[in-house]
Amino acid sequence: MSLEGTSIEYEKLTFKDSASPLTFKKVSHKLPVSKDEIAVKVSAAGLNPVDLGIYYTFHPWVASLFPSYRNLGRDYSGTVVQVGSDLKSQYFVGDKVFGYVPTLSTGTLAQYLFLKPKTKHDASIVRVDQSVTDEQLVNFAGIPLVFLTTVQSLSVVPLSDKSRVVIIGGSTSLGWTAIQVLLNHYKVKPENLVSVNGSRSNNFVQELGVLQQNTINYDQVDSIQNPVLDKAKDGKFDLILDAAGNSDLFNHINEILKSKEENGHYVTLVGDHKPVYASSLLARLPSSFSSFKRFIYWNLIGGGPIHYQFRNVHSSKKDIDLAYRLYKEGNYKVIVDSIYSSEEVTQAYKRVESNQARGKVIVKF
Repeated sequence: MSLEGTSIEYEKLTFKDSASPLTFKKVSHKLPVSKDEIAVKVSAAGLNPVDLGIYYTFHPWVASLFPSYRNLGRDYSGTVVQVGSDLKSQYFVGDKVFGYVPTLSTGTLAQYLFLKPKTKHDASIVRVDQSVTDEQLVNFAGIPLVFLTTVQSLSVVPLSDKSRVVIIGGSTSLGWTAIQVLLNHYKVKPENLVSVNGSRSNNFVQELGVLQQNTINYDQVDSIQNPVLDKAKDGKFDLILDAAGNSDLFNHINEILKSKEENGHYVTLVGDHKPVYASSLLARLPSSFSSFKRFIYWNLIGGGPIHYQFRNVHSSKKDIDLAYRLYKEGNYKVIVDSIYSSEEVTQAYKRVESNQARGKVIVKF
């Protein structure tokens, strides 16, 4: 299908503040699209914990300082339904696509998106094969943010098949993405990859390629320090990727991780403590602040024994293309916990908020 007429009216998820419900509001967009723009009919949007952080940050008194309606959603998949004149050699009506838009940008929980792929802002978009089924296209909405964050975090270290890596939070979305990328893209040997996860997730991470003897269950020990120290006897690690929130290893980091001179990196995605999803971004600052202080002292001032980084995601055409290439090769799969209809968006976010989802939560339009 293609869009016709001089404008289109469609529904988009909005909220005023954290005391107000999530509702779909009628909005409109002028047609035809501008010369550097495409219109995408959304098939699905992937939900992420950062959405909840944004929602809870806008407490009524905070929202009163910025009176407007806000949007949620970073990931999307769908079908191109109109193409601007400058893009007609790159995109075609009927193209199936998925991609990412930055935080605090246009929310993807909408029936239509209007994107400018040549800009850095909207660059994370990839065309997929026409043979892709509707079910696959919906599942692709679970890829972008988690894949971009993971790949950009791993890129700080020159990884190879000889690299040794610890993933704290191997069963999280970032963790299971990292396992697949490390084993199947960087060709890290299974004996050199350690996953820290809950005991109920052992089978899950082992099915992805983690060896049974390289699984550490955080819920079976007071601290993961000693089990990781034991694994380091086979050789210090090149990278520790913390996708869950932990600070157990810093007292013995010199015995676990290679030095700064040897390019040892500790990359955290959430700070020193497990995040509470049902909280504002401001409430999460104490955990982030301790990480920030470590980053300042260890990296910027140069007082630390290792490279320490707190990573954020940025839009990248190269990285989103890699996601689809690995998928086509059979080297990456998106793991979906549940799919909700757009009418069930509140329940979908409750599932994310529960911190019990194993895989991505997706809203289908």
